Amino acid sequence: MRFEWVGTYNDGTLVCQCAPGHETAFKDVEQGRLIKFGWYVVPDGIVDTEKAIRAGIPMRSFQVSVKPGEKVIAFRRHYVNLREDKVAQYGLGIEGRFVMLIEPDGSMEVE
Repeated sequence: MRFEWVGTYNDGTLVCQCAPGHETAFKDVEQGRLIKFGWYVVPDGIVDTEKAIRAGIPMRSFQVSVKPGEKVIAFRRHYVNLREDKVAQYGLGIEGRFVMLIEPDGSMEVE
């Protein structure tokens, strides 16, 4: 499994971090068009995240609703843990409002 961000624009189109043969940079997301944004836990074997979402394949997700004028914050933080080699923590929020931190096991805390 892997974590990927996915945004939903106001016209229903999805912008996915990863697509077959292409990766979208977060800086290229059109923030002014977003209505929803989140981290998806994508199961192994799924190559096209957008196609899987549209087909209704169940995936756990952590999302925020985005109102006009708001700016999404999304980040991946890596650190070394004594029990594991490298661990990633995923952040998601709206600038000035809140940030949720998602652990690789799916637990979450809100700052």
